[in-house]
Amino acid sequence: MSHVRVAVAKSTSSVTEKLTRLLLRPTNELTKSRLVRLLFYHFYDADRLRVQHNEYTDKIMKKRVHIAAGIILSADQQEVFLTRREAKAYQGGFWEFAGGKVEQGESAEQAVVRELEEEVGIQVTALMPFYALEHDYPDKALKFDFFLVTEFDGHPFGKEGQEHTWARVEALRDFEFPQANHVVIEALLQRKG
Repeated sequence: MSHVRVAVAKSTSSVTEKLTRLLLRPTNELTKSRLVRLLFYHFYDADRLRVQHNEYTDKIMKKRVHIAAGIILSADQQEVFLTRREAKAYQGGFWEFAGGKVEQGESAEQAVVRELEEEVGIQVTALMPFYALEHDYPDKALKFDFFLVTEFDGHPFGKEGQEHTWARVEALRDFEFPQANHVVIEALLQRKG
């Protein structure tokens, strides 16, 4: 486990030293996040306390967003339905598997069914979990659940006006996807064999 490295000069107050010891003690993420903020905003003095950022401080300062995505397969499972993110959206211009944010009180499976109806106009009738991962971009921390959608009612289309296409599974490397999707594409290619 990474730790926040804190260099404390001998003249640092006992309150700051206690907070530093608490910060280095294993505890939940919310408590660590509050302690880091307290150290940054209330006790920061360049001459006495220096906090060095590392990947752990960056992670606890960002909220992890849970995303559910559907890999919509054609009836023969040779093609996948893709949509292109709007240029002005986060990771704009990249191709993606349709889906979206998991809302509070909703399972990832419920979210992907809802999102696919909202975004591409299909009613999912059969799906199964395929791949789960966490990915950190410099400005966002994401958790993904990808599902294989093998049966559905309707014909998928860009319901929100987004560009869309059916792509052969073996051609997925020819499309530009967000970095978090690369391992999923490799898993799909291995699945196809």
